[in-house]
Amino acid sequence: MSNLDIGGWGYVGTVRFGPDDLRLPARIRGCIENVRNCKELQSVQLWYTDWKPTQEARIAELQRIDTSSLSDDGLANHVSSVLTPFL
Repeated sequence: MSNLDIGGWGYVGTVRFGPDDLRLPARIRGCIENVRNCKELQSVQLWYTDWKPTQEARIAELQRIDTSSLSDDGLANHVSSVLTPFL
């Protein structure tokens, strides 16, 4: 499993291995351990206790900005600051 946090957004994916890859047994053990420790439930709990409140605060902060009153440079800086976590 691969876990990334980009701008407060959690991304989970699988890492592909070939049939001859020596890491396969360790990967299987890791998957078993994740199931035993309810790793997926921990991610859901993190959403409600950390990630969602962070995103709500960021959205509220962005909604307070009157973009129509920004100069061209101010708007460019604003758009850049919004997109930076995703680049």
